[in-house]
Amino acid sequence: MSRSSAAETIYDELAKPARQRKFYPIPTDDVIRSVLERYKKTERFTEEKEIIYFFKQNPRNDNIKDVMLKATALRGFMRRPGMYLNYATHYILSDKAFDRKLQRGVMSIVDAMTASSRARWKYCDFASKYCAFHQPELYLYSDWSLVLQKYDQLDHFMQGKRFSLSTSYSVYLKPFLIFREYYGLQKYSLPDLQHFLWQLRNEESAEYDRYCLDKDAQRISRNEVIVGMINGDR
Repeated sequence: MSRSSAAETIYDELAKPARQRKFYPIPTDDVIRSVLERYKKTERFTEEKEIIYFFKQNPRNDNIKDVMLKATALRGFMRRPGMYLNYATHYILSDKAFDRKLQRGVMSIVDAMTASSRARWKYCDFASKYCAFHQPELYLYSDWSLVLQKYDQLDHFMQGKRFSLSTSYSVYLKPFLIFREYYGLQKYSLPDLQHFLWQLRNEESAEYDRYCLDKDAQRISRNEVIVGMINGDR
């Protein structure tokens, strides 16, 4: 079996509904509380807390020094050292009402930042995080379509509506709002729900990685036996 075929087999095994429910349980209060406690023990929790504090200490976006410092810090947080920042930072500095819009949670500035780049799909996440780390309670900082699709496959909360691949902030915000309404999660803040979804996805990815490593270890062990037999060791 080729490596790609093996990966597909592993994915199919982990994608079975019973296993998916294990990774994506119904978000009751107890479940959310437990998942958030696990999230607080992750390195990402500490990193995000620090960068949000940095943004709060430098709230203004009307001078190039502060904007570049925050954009560079965000690029590091996102693990994208090669990301080109000039387009997005140029838009921020050119919009004289940017800070007022940010305070009100105006959605259009996320799309405008994204549109300022030629590769919109790369900068959509950057734009949403830049706004969210200034105003965590007002902006969704990532597109959670992949995680929400898992829930939709299990519980059909979208009621037949399709997920869009659009980079438009208002478009990818809609499934998140439907998700929150369907499960009655309005009392939870945007950060809490995003941390909840991130932690579930992180745990599923970790399980997938462990599964792959176990399979690789088994294959290596078998190969060592075969080589030993060929060499007359057994």
